[in-house]
Amino acid sequence: MNKLSVLIFILCLSFLSCGKKSDQPVWYISNVKNSPNSDLIFAKVKANGRYGWKSHYNVIVSDAIDAQNGDLLDLKIEESHLRALNCPNYNMAASHEKKIFWSLFFAGMANYESSFNPLAVNRKNKQLPSGLMQIGLGVLKYPKYYPHCQGLDKQSIFSPQHNLSCSVNIMTRQLEGSKKRRRPKGQLFPAKAFYWEVLTNKKQLSKVRDLFKKYSKKFDFCR
Repeated sequence: MNKLSVLIFILCLSFLSCGKKSDQPVWYISNVKNSPNSDLIFAKVKANGRYGWKSHYNVIVSDAIDAQNGDLLDLKIEESHLRALNCPNYNMAASHEKKIFWSLFFAGMANYESSFNPLAVNRKNKQLPSGLMQIGLGVLKYPKYYPHCQGLDKQSIFSPQHNLSCSVNIMTRQLEGSKKRRRPKGQLFPAKAFYWEVLTNKKQLSKVRDLFKKYSKKFDFCR
């Protein structure tokens, strides 16, 4: 598939311009323009080079959280991790405020992972991590663990809706932790990488933190 075809595909998914009924999960056909989350006041992240964090990506993240029963919002984050973001009061924030938090946090990750390029592919990795959040199709092996990633394939992985929805699912699992695998709950920055190395590697992590702190200064709920 050439880049033009992929771009047309992404626009079709993101803005529902195809007009075809889909039997995919609800997050797949999220109507960004008519979403109640479009009324939220998100941080305006400036472009990094050619690409940028589009405003509708914020709505996609928020809609994905809602479609996944708000599980991500119910999980508490380790306080020391929140202090590192200058947002110590996140756990006491309202649901809509937490969505604003996560939209910006994912933006910070995407800035490092793909430089906001929805067509990015890491060909140095056998899993070929792709899209905004550099998701690999290996998640398809775990349908019970990642049910909101099961709509992915070699084409849809480049759709911001698919990519970000899967990312919400992965982050939820990360924060849930696991006694069996000795992974503590609430670890935004785990000692050992859960899925994204950027959240573990100190040098890479600083870029995520710096972007978040830069654009969250007006988040009153953080402080």
